[in-house]
Amino acid sequence: MKVGQHVTRGEKIGNQGNTGKSTGAHLHYEIRKKYSPSFGWTETESGVVEPTRYLQEYYKNEGIKEEIEMKLVDANLIIDKYLKPAWGASKSISEKNDIGRLADILRVASGQKPQNN
Repeated sequence: MKVGQHVTRGEKIGNQGNTGKSTGAHLHYEIRKKYSPSFGWTETESGVVEPTRYLQEYYKNEGIKEEIEMKLVDANLIIDKYLKPAWGASKSISEKNDIGRLADILRVASGQKPQNN
């Protein structure tokens, strides 16, 4: 990656590996406050930022919001037409729990209360 380079969702930004002084295969991803050192280990964490929180704050401040509005009627259609029959046909409790969890995700996204715990 280069400073200022834009990436898109799904774009490959690195490879998993085990180089340097790592203890296992991983993708090292960080956001730095300074350009030096340009790579590798820093003596303290004062020069780096926890990337998840940084990105959440960045996009919140930029006003960028990429959410799909789930309408109540659409959520209920998906639940009734696809998830309820799948739940009835499922053979295991774990499958039924997964289907219930997915139905609740749709319910919450459309402003409804979840029904499964």
